[in-house]
Amino acid sequence: MRTPQVVIETRRPPSQKPPTPVPSRTPAPLPRESSIDLQPVLLGLADQYISKAHGMSSYLARAPQEADVDQYYSLISAGLGCMESVLNNWKFSDPKAEARLQLRYANLLLEETENDGELQDLLTKGIALCERNRLVDLKYSMKHVQARSLFRTHPRSAFKMVDQMIDFTETYAHYSWVYVFRFLRVSFSLQLSRPDLSAALQHLRRISQQAEKQRQYPILTTCSALEALVHLRSGQADSADNFQRSLAAARTHQLNREVTDISQVATLLDCLDLCSDLISGKPEQLFDKMNVMQKALDGGKRNTSPDGSFCVPTADSAPDDVSLDTCGIMERTADGKRAIVFQWLRRSELFALGYIFSSLASSSRNAVDHKSERYLIEGDKLTQTDYNPENERKVQSLQCSSAHLDRRMFYHRLCLQLLASLKCERADWQGAQEVLSQLNEVVKAEGVDEQDFVQASAIYLTGMVKQATGDLEGALECYKSPALTIQAGQKTATNQDLRILATLNMILILRPRLEFQDHVKHLMDLAEPLCEAHPNSDYKSAMYMVRASSTDNLPVLKMKHYLSLSANLAKKQGNVLLLCVAINLMTSNFFVNIMGDKAELSAGSGKRLADRVQVPMWQAVASELLGNTLDFSGKHAEGNEAKVEAKRWMQMVPESIQEKFEVRS
Repeated sequence: MRTPQVVIETRRPPSQKPPTPVPSRTPAPLPRESSIDLQPVLLGLADQYISKAHGMSSYLARAPQEADVDQYYSLISAGLGCMESVLNNWKFSDPKAEARLQLRYANLLLEETENDGELQDLLTKGIALCERNRLVDLKYSMKHVQARSLFRTHPRSAFKMVDQMIDFTETYAHYSWVYVFRFLRVSFSLQLSRPDLSAALQHLRRISQQAEKQRQYPILTTCSALEALVHLRSGQADSADNFQRSLAAARTHQLNREVTDISQVATLLDCLDLCSDLISGKPEQLFDKMNVMQKALDGGKRNTSPDGSFCVPTADSAPDDVSLDTCGIMERTADGKRAIVFQWLRRSELFALGYIFSSLASSSRNAVDHKSERYLIEGDKLTQTDYNPENERKVQSLQCSSAHLDRRMFYHRLCLQLLASLKCERADWQGAQEVLSQLNEVVKAEGVDEQDFVQASAIYLTGMVKQATGDLEGALECYKSPALTIQAGQKTATNQDLRILATLNMILILRPRLEFQDHVKHLMDLAEPLCEAHPNSDYKSAMYMVRASSTDNLPVLKMKHYLSLSANLAKKQGNVLLLCVAINLMTSNFFVNIMGDKAELSAGSGKRLADRVQVPMWQAVASELLGNTLDFSGKHAEGNEAKVEAKRWMQMVPESIQEKFEVRS
C-alpha cells in the first residue's frame, strides 16, 4: 500500500551532503495581545512553503544542485516550523482539527526528515488526543504512520505493532482498517532484505477469508492477485500450481461490476499471466497473452492515474472527510463507500513494463525478428523522456521523486541488459559488447553489488561474449564470479538461473582439459538436480545436451538417449536454437560417413534449423555436415554447393573461432 508511502530509508541525490535532521525549530513567542488571529496565517504559509518545496522535487531529483537542495530543505523546515508553532502556541477548540494537523505534521516528518524521536513523541500525544475524543480514523492513521516509522529502523517492532492493531481492529469489527493493517503487514513482509513470503501469504489468506464472508469482491480480487504475485516470486516446487489457483480465483470475480472499475488489478493479472508463461518457457500461448496484456494496458490508459494510485472499495460507509482523517490512506467513493488507496506503477512505468514483457514474448516466439529490440528501445525511451511536471503528484517529497528516478534507472539498466541478451542470442557479438559497455558504465556509476540481477547478468553476458569470441580464460573468470557460482547444498540462491547457465558453460570449457575432470564432475553434480527440478524445460534440454557432449567414453546408447531427450524437450518448448544444436550433434555423432536417407534427412533438418536461427557458426557447421553427407552419397554437385555455403558462413565467425574448425574443401 503506497499512499502514504512506506519509506525504509531516506534517499537523496548523490551530490547532496550527508543527510542531517531538520534543524530544531524554536519559534519566538507570539504576542498574546495581538488582535490578528495568526493561526490561519501560519497554516497558510506552511501550505505555501510545502507546496513550493514539493514543486522543486522533480527537477532536484534529476539534476540536484547544492544551493537548490539547501533551498528545498529550508522551505520544508519553514513549513514544518509554522505547523509546530501552531501546535505549540494555540489551543484548538476542535480536537479533530488539532489531530488532523498533528497527522499531517507526522507524515511530513516521516517523509522529509530523520527526526524519529520527535515523530514518536508527536504521535504519542496525537494518539492520546484521539483516544480521549474517540477520533477512530485519526487514531488508526497515526498508528499507521507510527508503524511505518518503526519499520525503517526496527522492522520486528513494526511487525509486533501491526499485529496488535490487527487484533484490535478485529475486536471492534472495524473491517476496513483490518484490511488496511493486514495489507501493510504484507507490504512489510515483502520489503525485507529476505522477503518473508510465508507470512505475506498467511495474511493474504486471512484477508481473503474475511472478504469472502462479507462478499467484498474488490478486496477479494485484489488479494488473490497479490497472492498470485507472491507465488510467482517464491520459486517453490508447487508455486506454479498455487499461482494458477490464485489467478483463477482472481479471474472468478473479474466481471463483477464493482471489480471492473479497478483496471489496474485486471492489468496486473494479465501481466502476471504472461510472466508465468515466460518463466516456465511455454511458447504456445505467449503471443495471444501478449495481445491480451497490450489491450488491457491500452484499455485502462484513461483510468490509470499518472502516479499509479488506485482505490479498492470496501462495504463500509465513509464520511465526506475520510481522506483528511486518514491522510490519503482511504478515499470516499462516489456511492459513499470507503476505499483503500493503493499505489502501483506510474503510468509511464506500467507501459514500459508492458514493452519489456512484449519484447520477451516476441523474442521467445521468434528470436530473429528485430521487433523485440524495438519494444525494448521504446520502453526505455518512454521512462527516460516521460517526465512532464503535470504528471507529478500534487504533493511529492524529494524522497518520493528520487525513488521514482531510481525506478527509471532500474528500467534503463534492465532494457540495456535485455538488449544485450537479444544481441547475444543472434550472435551479434560486437553489438552485444557495445551495449554491455554502456550497461557496465551505468552499473559502476551506481555501485550495485554483485547480488543485483542486472549486474550478475552483465557479468554472465560478458563471459558469454568472451566464450563466443574465443577468449575462454576470460570467460572462465566471469563464470567464476561469486554472483554466478553454485554453492554445494544450497537449494535456492539469488539469480539461480544465471548460476546454472554459467556452470553449464564452465563444464563445456573445462571438459576437454584432463586435469579438470574431477572438478567438471563436481560441477555437473551441482547443476544436474537444479536443471531437473527447474520449471522451465529448456534447462533440462541444455543439461541433457551437455551430458551427451561428454568427452568421456560415453556409450552410444546413452549419448543417443540424452540427445533424443534434449531434442524432444527443445521441440516441445519451441526452442529452435537448442533443437538446431541437438540435431546437428546427432548428425555429427551418428551419421558421419553414413550413406542413406536417414543421414541426409538428419543433415538436412540441421541445415534448415540453422537457417531459421541465423547464427553464422551453426549455419557453417550445418552446411558443412550436409555437404559431407551429400558428397559421401555421391551427390557431389549438391555437396560442393553446401560446402561453399559453409565457407561463406564461416567467414562471418570470429577469427579465433575459425581456427578451431576445419572446413573441408
